[in-house]
Amino acid sequence: MELSFNWSPILTDLRKDNGLTQGEVAEILHTSRQNYNSIELGRVKPTAIMIAVLSDIYEVDLFEYVLNNLPQEYVAEKHVFKTTVSDKHRKKIEKYIESKKSSPRKKRNDN
Repeated sequence: MELSFNWSPILTDLRKDNGLTQGEVAEILHTSRQNYNSIELGRVKPTAIMIAVLSDIYEVDLFEYVLNNLPQEYVAEKHVFKTTVSDKHRKKIEKYIESKKSSPRKKRNDN
């Protein structure tokens, strides 16, 4: 199943809140006003580059906004492991990591 995100109300509200016309935004995005109108109406999906430029213009992280508003089953947990490591194994892992930090790295000879 493909998940689709509706940019229409977000982009329309941000544009209006910033006092811009569709033509002005289209010019910034190097597209036609008709194409931008289709994006705001939801007929055309904006490209990732367009979203990045709009994030910059409106000083809002639209990518983060989307992640925060997607259903939980579509968003991976950030920096959280889904498995549990026992204390015994955790200590072994930490010991291994510390030994790698303290021992000098051997140079590989790829001749």
